[in-house]
Amino acid sequence: MKKKSTINFISGLFIISALLLFCGICKLNVYADEDNNDSTAEIASSGPYRIIDLPIGKTIDGALIHSQNNRRYYDGILYKFTLTKSGKMNFSTYTEFAGIDYNILDEDGEKIYHGCSGTMYYNDKLGMGRDDFYFHISKGTYYLEITSRWEYTDDCPEISFEISTKFTDAKANEGEPNDDFKDATILGREGKIRGQFSISDVKDVYKINVNKKLIFTLKYTSENDVIYDIEVFDKNGDSTYKDTYVDEKTSVHKIALYPGAL
Repeated sequence: MKKKSTINFISGLFIISALLLFCGICKLNVYADEDNNDSTAEIASSGPYRIIDLPIGKTIDGALIHSQNNRRYYDGILYKFTLTKSGKMNFSTYTEFAGIDYNILDEDGEKIYHGCSGTMYYNDKLGMGRDDFYFHISKGTYYLEITSRWEYTDDCPEISFEISTKFTDAKANEGEPNDDFKDATILGREGKIRGQFSISDVKDVYKINVNKKLIFTLKYTSENDVIYDIEVFDKNGDSTYKDTYVDEKTSVHKIALYPGAL
């Protein structure tokens, strides 16, 4: 039987972090029982890229053409897009050319991590390829980088492709940023938090206040099979509970919390 009690002061800090950046939307059910800016200009001047706005929810035609900076190769394209909410970004591609690479860059044109890159699928026998890939992305401005590894030839003046995009809102209700103790999201005695691990945000910190010993139950669920860690700290920053390399879509943690220093 659950018993409610008044919450008065800090007892624990919870850190949940993903070990893989290909992550997803996660839910935490909890309850306690007693016991176009300067960066754009910099990108444009730093290499053979054209910058084009990427409409979300539409299909666009694109092509890599002869580079003006390096006549030996094709140029590159940076498709710029801005998300006002965190969520899942799906990309679908079609091409009749092999060797088209893609990557997701941050608003400064920097690579986020190696898992954000890949090569559009191409089938030699069919002479074409269709591909689908997605990333969980925090709100902000990003670039989809499209390049080719091939050297330019007059017989192939351009390398063409199609890209379709779709965005799905994560409907997160946690406060961001919450990546350290100072900005930790406050947990109530009972409730549900809907958060998201993304390509640029793989750690969330939560805080709960108690005034007596409690058994804190945390149920973690995710639509993706994501390896993650969970660790609990007392108010002095000392670790009191840790479970690492959890590889389950649904898991339950029962954690003893104490008032004051644990």
